[in-house]
Amino acid sequence: MGHGVFRSPGAAGVAALLLMSTAAGPTAAQDVSTRSTAAAPPAEVITLGADTEIFRDDFGIAGTWGVSENDAGSVQYADGGLRFTTTAVPNTRWSWLDLEAMAPVLWVRAAVEMASNGGAAGSMCLTSGTSPTLLFGIVNTEAEWVVGRATGSEMAVLARGQLPTSIDLTQGGTAIVSLECAMTGTSGVRVAVWVDGVNVADVSVPDASGPFSGPGLYGEGYVEGFAVTLDDVVVATGTTYAPLMRNPQGPPPLPLASPAPTSPTPDGPVPNPSAAASLAPTDELLRHVPTAFAGRCAPSDADPANGLMASVLCDPAGEIASAAYFRYDSVEALETAFAALLADDSAVTEGTDCSVGPALVDYTIGDQPGGRLACYLNDGTAVALWTNPGLLMMAIGADASADFGKLFAWWQDAGPLP
Repeated sequence: MGHGVFRSPGAAGVAALLLMSTAAGPTAAQDVSTRSTAAAPPAEVITLGADTEIFRDDFGIAGTWGVSENDAGSVQYADGGLRFTTTAVPNTRWSWLDLEAMAPVLWVRAAVEMASNGGAAGSMCLTSGTSPTLLFGIVNTEAEWVVGRATGSEMAVLARGQLPTSIDLTQGGTAIVSLECAMTGTSGVRVAVWVDGVNVADVSVPDASGPFSGPGLYGEGYVEGFAVTLDDVVVATGTTYAPLMRNPQGPPPLPLASPAPTSPTPDGPVPNPSAAASLAPTDELLRHVPTAFAGRCAPSDADPANGLMASVLCDPAGEIASAAYFRYDSVEALETAFAALLADDSAVTEGTDCSVGPALVDYTIGDQPGGRLACYLNDGTAVALWTNPGLLMMAIGADASADFGKLFAWWQDAGPLP
């Protein structure tokens, strides 16, 4: 991947656009769409078709993303992430990567940490060509999500709305912002945004085009001294527009938005809408599942009496047959469940290397303790069972090939994601 960084010297920025659109209404020069009053979708997008993770960056090594600095602000590696700062306002900057191959569907996730109020940040999808377009999905310290577009030095807000009350960034704070952009196969692009696992936006942009040339990260300061750090970026692509929806008030699947899908909603598990009360913990759980197969995961029974708050079953789970992820209410409940499942499976875990055979080991994430990993055979099936106490999660992966090398290679990218 190549990389770059851009500061739009003449762009008003999202903050100014929002003020203009509410105070005086849109004008031709402002290029603010009448779609800017769109509310959050009545049904939830699970995925638009991104199914292959291609890139992950915890910013432990500098040099992947473009950086810049001048009298107005900077984009620099700092504090284990990519930090956007402003010393003059308004100041809008973004940094991007070039994909090795263009993608019809692109998904970009980033952890956003606002140091204080007075700005915005999020993810971007880029197109190339004679008039490249940047589509962005961001959150701001005005308690809003915003979907917009930048072409050259011109910026336009396409849609905006209030963040869920559970997400408060008005004095700074953290959020996970995911953006998915997809060519619909007819005309235009469909854009979806999730904040902390909640689908807040589903926007059709009929005058935009793909395919997408790369992911981007966006930062904007409304006040001098604003700083935001973006970290833990994950990028996935897809070759086919394949929207998968969840409708809490009706039977799934639900085709949504205009233009309509050009192909039927793909086969696969769709969460049961009758379990509406469990959607919030399930959504929280799903955001920790790798995007490569999260769209193939369906909720399974929880058991609050045993501390199990949510669980999902993924079939298939990327390169292996199936996987399941579980969220508990305490470390004690998590460890009890881990020991009970090993006992139920009569697991033989003698050994110290899961890549070659049965084992029970402690693993690390970077240089920090991660949890416990058990690998064993169950009726000829290779199984990996592991915990992540920091996230109060347990996960299990299984493959009938009984190939521990294959299973271990899958496990290394199987999360749960932070």
